[in-house]
Amino acid sequence: MALNHNLRLALSNCHTLLSRRVNVFESPFLFGCSEVMSIRQKKVWIRPPRVKYPIWFLQKERADYDENITRDNQSFVEEVVHDKYGPPVIKSGLITYDSPLKMEAIEPREMTKASRRTGLLGKIIGQYPLWWKNGQKVRTTLVQISDNHVSTPKSIAVCSKTPAPREFLDVRGLTVDQGWQGVMKRWGFKGLPATHGVTKSHRRGGCIGGGSGKARVFPGKKMPGNMGNRWRFARGVEILRINTKYNVLWLKGTAIPGSVGSWVYLYDSLLHSKRKQKVKKNIPPPHFPTYIENEDSASIPEDLYHPDLHTPTDPSIKHAKDK
Repeated sequence: MALNHNLRLALSNCHTLLSRRVNVFESPFLFGCSEVMSIRQKKVWIRPPRVKYPIWFLQKERADYDENITRDNQSFVEEVVHDKYGPPVIKSGLITYDSPLKMEAIEPREMTKASRRTGLLGKIIGQYPLWWKNGQKVRTTLVQISDNHVSTPKSIAVCSKTPAPREFLDVRGLTVDQGWQGVMKRWGFKGLPATHGVTKSHRRGGCIGGGSGKARVFPGKKMPGNMGNRWRFARGVEILRINTKYNVLWLKGTAIPGSVGSWVYLYDSLLHSKRKQKVKKNIPPPHFPTYIENEDSASIPEDLYHPDLHTPTDPSIKHAKDK
C-alpha cells in the first residue's frame, strides 16, 4: 500500500510539472525528500552556464535586420555601387572605394602657432619591441590608421604620412574595463598587516571616516569601485617608426589607453615641453594641413625611422665583454 501511495504521489507530481511546463530535470521532485534537505542544508549551488564563448568560436556578424537579398539582387547592387564609385581598390592595405566627394587639389601652407591640424583615427593592433642604436630595448604600440577623410568643401585624405618620426602626439582612448576592484588594485593601497591579530581584513582600506570630530565620509574618498572603462589621454607620445604601405605608426611606450582592437584618436601634442623639445632638436615643421600626394611621393621609402633607432638594414649590435 505504501509503494502504491508513493507511486501515485510521484505520478501526480510529474503531471503537475508537465502541466506547468517546468523542466523536469531541474525540479526537486526528482530527488528524495532527504536528498533535497541535505542539498539545502549544505548550500550546494549549481554553477550557472558560461555566457562567454571560447576564443576559437567565430561569432556571426551583427545585423540589425535581415535584408533577405537574393544572389541576383546582391550582384545587381554591387554593379550599381561599382558604376557609381568605381571598383574597390586597396589603399594602405585596406579595401575601400575612391571618395565620391569633390576631390580638388589643395596647396600646402605654412603652419603657425595658432594653426591646428586635424586628428587621426586609428586602431590598436598590438605591441612590438624596437632597439636604439646603443642596444637598449624600447617597447612600442602599433596603431593602424584607417581610411581617414576630412569632409569639407574640399575632401582631404589623411594618412599616416601626415605626422613624421620624432613628432609627439596626444592619444585619446577608452581604457580597459577592469570591473569592480578593491582599494589595493584600484588605488595602490598597501593593505592591513598580514599577522598580529588581523583577521580577514588584509586587503581592506581601513577607516574611511572621522572620529569624534567630523564623523562622516568626505566626498572623493578613495574606496572600492568600478575600475577602467574611462576616456583618458596619453600626452606627449613620440613617434618612432612609420610604415607608409600599411599606414602603421609605432608609438613609444605601452601606456596607450585601450586594448588590442580598440579605436583611438591621435592629435598633435599640446604640451609646451614637447614643443620646446621639437625646437631644440631642430625637428622640421609638420605637413600642413596634411600630407599632399605629388610627384615625389613615389620616392618616399616604405618605412620611416627615428634617426636614433636601429634599423633592420644596419649591422648587428655587438657589445664587448668586460675583462
